[in-house]
Parts: sequence; C-alpha cells; structure tokens
Amino acid sequence: MKSWLSWALFGGIGAILLLTVGSVVAFYTLRSYLRGDDFRVLASKAVSSSLKVEGEFKPFQWEGTSVYTEGFDARGRADSALGKIKSDQLSAEFNIKSLFVPPYQLNHLNLDTLRIDFVTPREDLKTVTAPTPKPAPAQDPASEAEDKKKAAKFRIEQINVRDATITWPGPGSAENVRIEAQPEEDMEGWKLDLTGGKLRQDSVDTPMNLDTAKLRFKDQTLYVTNARMRPAEGIGDMMVNGTVAFQPRTRLNLQVDVNRMEVERFLPPDWRAKLTGRLIGIANVVGYTDTKGGIVVSGDARLEEGILQALPQLEDIAKVTAVDDFRKIHFHTATATFNWSETKLEITNIKIFSKELLGIEGTITKVGDQITGNLRVGITPDALSLAPGVFTDPRDGLLWTTVRLSGTEHDLKEDLTPRLTTAAIKNLPQTAVDKAEQVLDKAREIVPGLPKLPDLKIRF
Repeated sequence: MKSWLSWALFGGIGAILLLTVGSVVAFYTLRSYLRGDDFRVLASKAVSSSLKVEGEFKPFQWEGTSVYTEGFDARGRADSALGKIKSDQLSAEFNIKSLFVPPYQLNHLNLDTLRIDFVTPREDLKTVTAPTPKPAPAQDPASEAEDKKKAAKFRIEQINVRDATITWPGPGSAENVRIEAQPEEDMEGWKLDLTGGKLRQDSVDTPMNLDTAKLRFKDQTLYVTNARMRPAEGIGDMMVNGTVAFQPRTRLNLQVDVNRMEVERFLPPDWRAKLTGRLIGIANVVGYTDTKGGIVVSGDARLEEGILQALPQLEDIAKVTAVDDFRKIHFHTATATFNWSETKLEITNIKIFSKELLGIEGTITKVGDQITGNLRVGITPDALSLAPGVFTDPRDGLLWTTVRLSGTEHDLKEDLTPRLTTAAIKNLPQTAVDKAEQVLDKAREIVPGLPKLPDLKIRF
C-alpha cells in the first residue's frame, strides 16, 4: 500500500514538473516566435489582408509584453481604394492570454504619425496630392483566401493615431487629425472616430477645422456620419453625412447642412465686399470626382442678415429714384434653390425682399462665363415719383416690372437702368417745375399774390 502511495506521489510530482517544464518551454517557444520574423510577417499579412494592401511592419522590438516598431508601409492593390499608407513610431501592448487562446491580440496599437492616400481603384488614376507607387497586383482568390486564414490568427483591438494626414481624389486632404479605429467583428471593415484637424478641398478657398466625425470603411466604401466642421476663421458650422464609394470609380453621395456660415466664403473674390450675410441651407453632393463636371451640388439656401452694396446698378437706381436706401440694401428675406456643376450654375425660385423697399423673384443661369436671367423686380411706389411708367404691376405693396440679365460677371448688363433713366429724363422738366412751385408756395406765405409759373412741360 505504501509502495503504491509512493509511486502515486512521485508520479503526481513528476506530472506537475513535466507540466511546469512544458509550460515554461511552451511560453519561451511562443515568446521566441513572437520575437521572431514569422510573427512580424503574420501581423503584416493580417493588416494587409484587412486593408487590401501589400504592407510590412518594420522589425519588432519587445520589452516585456510591449512591442515597438519604427513603422508600417504599404501600397494599395489595383482593386484597393488605399493607394498608399505610411506610419511611423508604432507601439502596442500584447495580450498575454492570447498566447494560449488565439487569435493573437494587440490591445492597443498607438501610432505617432499616419498618412493615408485614398485613390480611385484603377491603375490609370492616381492621387493628385502626391504620387503613389504603382499599385500592387490584385490577389488571386486562392491567395486571398490563404491570407484571410492567416489574418484570422491575429487581431488588433484598437488603433490610436496622434497625427494623421488623409488625402482623397478631388483633390482634398485632412491634416493633423486624431483617430481612434476599431475593427468590425468580421474583420472586414473598420470603425473610425476622428477629432481635430484641418480640411482642404480643391476649388474651395475656405479651409475648415474638423470638430468630430464618425467613419466606417468597408467594401471599398467610406461611410460618413455626423462629420462636423467649422471655418478656420469666422462663425457657423457644417455637418456632412453620406458615402464615398471608391469602386469602380470614386463617387460621392453626401448631404451637407450649412448653419449660419458667412456667405462671402462661398463667393468669388470680387463679390465678397458686395454681398454679406449668414448662409443656412442643405446641399446634396452627388457624382464622380474623375469627370469634368461630374459633381453636382443641389439644394436650398437661405440668407440671413443679408446686405447688398457697392454695385453700380444700385448706385444708378438710387440716383434715378432719389432714394439713398438703394445704395445699401438690407434683405429681410432671401431664399433660392440652386443646382451647380463645374460647367453650369442654375439658381431658381429666387425670393428676395427688403421690407417696404425692394423685391426680386425669378431665375438666373450661368453657363461657362455667360450669365442670363429673367427676374421680376418690385419697388415701393414712393421711390418711383421721378421715374413713372416703368413699374406698373401692383402686388404685395410694391410695383413690379420684368428685368432681363445678360453678359458675364465682369460685364453684366440689365435692361432696367436704361428704362429708369429714360423715364426720369422725360419727367425731369415737370419735376423742376414742381420743385419751383414748392419754393413759390413758401414765398407766398411771406409775399402774398406771387404769380404761378407757366406750363413748361416738355413732350417727348
């Protein structure tokens, strides 16, 4: 009995020793694997497969369970929207439990800097802001399936980027952005939270500061949710929602909500001193970035606190009507519907009113440099005593007439001022007589019996 117990005791101790030795050997074997090149290659394959790029981590350096590498560089495949990725100074904490229960897991991957160049996934199109390497060849199905199998053995729980630069076709860019990214459960996409940074877009003069944005990148499509941004200078903000699909061509489908931004930021330089106010509106941005005139922006806009001034036409109207308020018009209501592309701008449903002074309704179209317009203009009857007969249609307390526009931004012609001038000239002699009679009326109060002036009205 004692012999049996002794053997059992020694056997149990031996088993424990073997298990302990086996665990130590397994630990150091896995530790050696993690520190070796095979694990670095596996990590590179996992990240590359998830992003559809060909990339590689630089050699890993370990300190306990913390790992550091100088960078990860990648170029996109021919079928990828990611043209180029370059990151520097990466560090992460390795989850020790994942040594025994795969997949291998990095709890937090911290990047000091990151640059991502989005491109249209075609070999003949490149990111405009910076040249990218020739795309890596698209993988065949068997090779892609093998990479996905390897990627399943490796997982990054979260990526934090201190300073990111992102470019996209258009061209446009986001700089100095902070990013927190997490993979989706199926490892087929990424969820990203962006904060801070400056946004720039070609053909838009105003740089924007990014407050926050939630993005999702999956199946070569970027889903944008509540991207809020503000002008780098001035007031107001802008909210963007929608999608940017990079395959087979880069296509935008975005909704932009503009809230009380200064309208002069959207105007050409020579108009910024003439029209001011706070712009409110919703714009839908749809189309392809690789085609001239392929982007269409349409929507409705409202201008608050609008002021129009320093226009020669307003100066002429003020002179003819003898009403100084026309030199600087304050709008109480200003709304319109617009449809813009690179080749054409159409503004319809124009409704502009300056209380008890002016009203404008109609349509303006610009094709290339040429502008045409068909407007109804209304003016208070009190302003028309010097130029009667031009505004003849009474409505909403104003007298209205039709005005036609033609020409270019720098040489815009309208047919209203000539008609007002002609009417004023016709009425000028009688106006002079009326003024003289007013003076005589004042004189008669002092010297009774002064005669009336003769009829000097000139007929045209």
